[in-house]
Amino acid sequence: MALNEETWAIVETMGHQMVCGRVREEQLAGAPMLLVEIEPATEGGAPVVQWIGSGAIYRVTPCTESVARKTMADNAWALPAHVRRLVAPAGDDDVIPWREPLALDSPEVP
Repeated sequence: MALNEETWAIVETMGHQMVCGRVREEQLAGAPMLLVEIEPATEGGAPVVQWIGSGAIYRVTPCTESVARKTMADNAWALPAHVRRLVAPAGDDDVIPWREPLALDSPEVP
């Protein structure tokens, strides 16, 4: 399948990581890489760009833009923190189900 500027995909890599966005093939440092533009959840933000080496790719699932955006929003918690801060809406606990770890002596710990 040829990738063009409008190809959207769910990209799964070794290490159980997943990113979704607009994808295309590029050369980086003389090696073929898959460029993934992860769209921000808020209007006016710039996309986060990641280059992924072909040896690290486990699966690429082409999809529509809406499916890629929904999948990314549903799985934003799995992104590295520095990427999550850039692409997920601030204060949206439904998108990022994250809170600080509880102390062992906390009454909330079962």
